Amino acid sequence: MGYVFFVLMLGLTVLLIPFSHAAALGAADGLSLFYRFVLPSLFPFFVCSHYLTSSEAFRRISLSRWFIPLFAAPITALCGTPSSALIFGRLYSTGTLSIKRASVLCAALNQTGPSFIISALCIGMLGNVRSAYAFIISHYAPAFIAAILLSLGSVKNSRFVRTPEPSESPLTSFSAAVSGAVVNILRVGGTIVFFKSIYSVLSSAFPFSEGIPGAVLTGLFEMTNGISLLVGYPGKLALSLSAFLMTFGGACIFIQSKMIFNELSALYYFAAKLILGAVSFSLFYLICPSLDDSRAVFGELGEALASVPSGAGARLAVFICTAVSVLFTIMTAMLFSKLAVKKQTTRQSDRL
Repeated sequence: MGYVFFVLMLGLTVLLIPFSHAAALGAADGLSLFYRFVLPSLFPFFVCSHYLTSSEAFRRISLSRWFIPLFAAPITALCGTPSSALIFGRLYSTGTLSIKRASVLCAALNQTGPSFIISALCIGMLGNVRSAYAFIISHYAPAFIAAILLSLGSVKNSRFVRTPEPSESPLTSFSAAVSGAVVNILRVGGTIVFFKSIYSVLSSAFPFSEGIPGAVLTGLFEMTNGISLLVGYPGKLALSLSAFLMTFGGACIFIQSKMIFNELSALYYFAAKLILGAVSFSLFYLICPSLDDSRAVFGELGEALASVPSGAGARLAVFICTAVSVLFTIMTAMLFSKLAVKKQTTRQSDRL
């Protein structure tokens, strides 16, 4: 595998020479994306996450079966990728989760934030805020259900428990949190700039972005570029593939997560992402026949959102989708918890 990556990097190095102008334009685009959107939205969360996940209270709370569906899932859904790598990387490092469960949960909850879905995709690319509901449902529902199923039963596994880190003063912990957040946000930014630059070089050297297959291939490499190409093709197939790519995330997001969660397993991560992406594709294909029929699909609420200014509609849609997601998570968690307790009681009765 090391030789394969060596050959790939060597080929990219050679391509950078004749396509240096395209590489510079791509890097500038990636840098603009980083400091305009990624840095302001992720850096405060990184600081808070570093501080919280290093605390003794976090370690104790994380042992609860309710921690993942009621805390980790909503937080990572609101903050977007690669926030789940911070949480589950810490849970693995403290011995709370095995590498398999931590990798699968990181994949399941490495989600796109609602601001991207509503503002960038539905309003910016599609010009139709009513389509947000289909994307929200198809994107968050599989992840939340997977998180609930994986969190059932005891989270703590004695084989992986390690000695807890010594407690520090709040100011010392905050200083360490800021330092860690700076390192991680720069890693994310460097990855974005690099992938944007390489994508610009490859798109200039090879016409691989033509047609829907090329757009999907682009999205497997970098999600945002692939989705922006897919939405240019009318029909629910292209939109359903966009839902798949948004859940899958692409290689760029995996590498960002890998830099934060070094032990993240590529095998478990991509296996979970492929399954969840297929579920998202199927859900979107079923609940959103076409954008032309969006009035029938989304009803009067969609008409009301479409009739107000886009800024107000986006804010209202964010509020509604967030509330619905949290309520859906709580209700589903309660349902699965009752089923699990009932099943456990039945087994105990059978043993007696």
